[in-house]
Amino acid sequence: PSNWVARSVLEPAFILPALIAAAFAGEAVGALSRRSAALGVAAALALPAAALAWRTPLPEHRDDFLAYDYARDLRRAVPPGGALLASGDTASFALRWLALVSPRSAPLDLGDARLIDGRAWLDARARRGDVFITGVGPADLQALGLPSTERPLSPLGLVQRVGVRPPLAAPLSVLRRPRAWERGDSYAGDARLSYAFASWLSARLLEKQGMTPPETLDLTAVADDPQDYHLQ
Repeated sequence: PSNWVARSVLEPAFILPALIAAAFAGEAVGALSRRSAALGVAAALALPAAALAWRTPLPEHRDDFLAYDYARDLRRAVPPGGALLASGDTASFALRWLALVSPRSAPLDLGDARLIDGRAWLDARARRGDVFITGVGPADLQALGLPSTERPLSPLGLVQRVGVRPPLAAPLSVLRRPRAWERGDSYAGDARLSYAFASWLSARLLEKQGMTPPETLDLTAVADDPQDYHLQ
């Protein structure tokens, strides 16, 4: 929990401990007030002042939830009960966290591309029509034998669908764009890069299928990652 990436996903779970801490703080202020009214007033004023000073470096605390928003975007891209081979700590951890705190009626069949044999995972689901991949780069896709004639890859926003070629590429959707998105503060820089990579990869996959990708895909990648955009 001390890691800031993990904390951005776990933060909602800290509400109950925070309320308990607040209750103990209130009891402590009450005890001090019974000894001395002035001491109680000083303690009561010190609590919000300390909290404000602690949060001053993070004026847009909502940005800490960008990993949570990113995971929700990923889960929206895959139908309930679908299978997703994901690469990346944030995607793997956050999707598992969502499965615990906000389970779907049909759980996601999730595989971590860096912890399992990706080819074997895909082969075991070869007959399914709801298999998706996310965060896997071109070199790793090639190592998995993708895309191929039997298993084309079609972009659907943040994910790529395996074995099915839809008529049109789905637009890249961002659940929430905070003010820090434009400045790259907090977690926004890493989150923007995830969306930029998905956009860029979508354009390259469409080109590989002999299609002309919408210009907006590359423009989205550039806009979402203006400083580190070296994907071409």
